[in-house]
Amino acid sequence: MIDIKNIRGFHIELSSKCNAACPMCSRNFLGSFTIPFVKESSWTIEKFKKVFTKRWIRYLRHFTFCGNLGDPLMCDDLISIVEYIMDNNKQFEISINTNGGARSKDWWFKLGNQMSRNPLNYVIFSVDGLEDTNHIYRRKVKWPNVINAMKGYVEGGGRAIWEFLVFKHNEHQIEDVKKLADEIGINELVFKRPMGFGSGTGQVALTSDVDVDYEIFPSTIEEYQNEDVRGKEMKSTLDSWKFLDNSAEKSKFLSKWKSIEKRDNFFETIHYPNEFEYLDNVDFSCRVSDEKTEVFIDSLGNLFPCCFTASKFYQNSDYVSEELRNFIIEYDMKNLNVHEKDLRLIIESEFFQKLFLQKRLYVCKLFCGDQKTLDSINYYTGSNDE
Repeated sequence: MIDIKNIRGFHIELSSKCNAACPMCSRNFLGSFTIPFVKESSWTIEKFKKVFTKRWIRYLRHFTFCGNLGDPLMCDDLISIVEYIMDNNKQFEISINTNGGARSKDWWFKLGNQMSRNPLNYVIFSVDGLEDTNHIYRRKVKWPNVINAMKGYVEGGGRAIWEFLVFKHNEHQIEDVKKLADEIGINELVFKRPMGFGSGTGQVALTSDVDVDYEIFPSTIEEYQNEDVRGKEMKSTLDSWKFLDNSAEKSKFLSKWKSIEKRDNFFETIHYPNEFEYLDNVDFSCRVSDEKTEVFIDSLGNLFPCCFTASKFYQNSDYVSEELRNFIIEYDMKNLNVHEKDLRLIIESEFFQKLFLQKRLYVCKLFCGDQKTLDSINYYTGSNDE
C-alpha cells in the first residue's frame, strides 16, 4: 500500500504542447502531424495553487517538470509556478526537462534567477547536436533559440545540465560539444544512448506533408549503443514507406490516421516473437511503490502511478495500452483528476492503490520487468539464448 505520507514529490507535465516534432515522440506521427487524440493543455498558476496549496508546498520536497507529450517551456506560467514554490519553501528541489527551443533570452534569464534560489534546482537541456545536426532529431527546434536559452539561463544563475542523445549523425561532434558546454558554463554534460532501435532498423522521419524525409540510426560507437543494438547490422526501413509515393495509397493512409478521434485501433498491433513469453513470466519491481518517490500528473490533471503508465494510456499502440485503458476507464477518469477530486483522496482510494499493486498489468512488466528475463530470450528475433 502507498501511504500519502511517503510521497514527497510529483512528476508533473505542465503542458502537452510542444514546439518540436521529434520523430520518435508519441505526440506526433514520425515527426509529421500531431496525433489526433492529443489534447493540448497547460497548467495555470491559479490551477497549480489550488491543487498544491502552501501547506502542500511546505510538506513536499521536489517536483519534476517533464512530460510525455509536451515541453514545460510551453507553459506560460512556468516562471510564476517556480516563483510560487520557492516563495513558500526555499529548500524545495525543482528539475525541468526541455528542448530549449522557445522563449526569449530574457525569459530564460528570469527562469535561471528563480531556479538559483536553491542551488539543487536544475534545468536539463535536451540538445542532440550542434547548429547543423540538432534539428535532425529535435525537428522544428531553431539553433539560435537553443543557444539563447542555455546562455540566458546560465547567466541568470541557474544550474544547467546538457543531455545529448548520441546518434550516427551527431557522434562526430562529441568533442566540439564538450568545448561549447564549457564556453556556455554548463554544469554537467551527459551523453546518452537513444532508445527505440532494438528491432534492428532505422527510424524514418516524415515531412509535414507526410513524405519520407530521411532515416535516423543509432550511434556506431559501442559506448553509446544500448545492449539490444550492439552487434546488430542496422537495416533501412525506407522501402516499406514507398507506398507514400502513390497519391491514392497515401490519401487512403492519411484518411485512416487523421480521422481517428478515439484511441481504439489507432496503431497496427505489432507482436515480437517472444513478447508474450516475456510479459507472462517476467518478475517486476514497481519503482514508485518500492522507492516511494513520486507519482505523475499530466497536463489535464490526471493522476497516474508514473509517467510510463501515462505514456501507454496516451498511445494505445497495442494490447498493453488497451489493457491499461480498460482498467482505468472502468473506474472513470474523473476519479483520477486532481482538478475534480482532492489529491489525497485520489492517492488513498482503493482503485489507485490497485494501480500500484496490480501485478497483472502488462504495462508494469513492460517498463519495469526484470532485465535478466529480457536477456534470457531474444525479444525481437525469437531465438532463445542457450
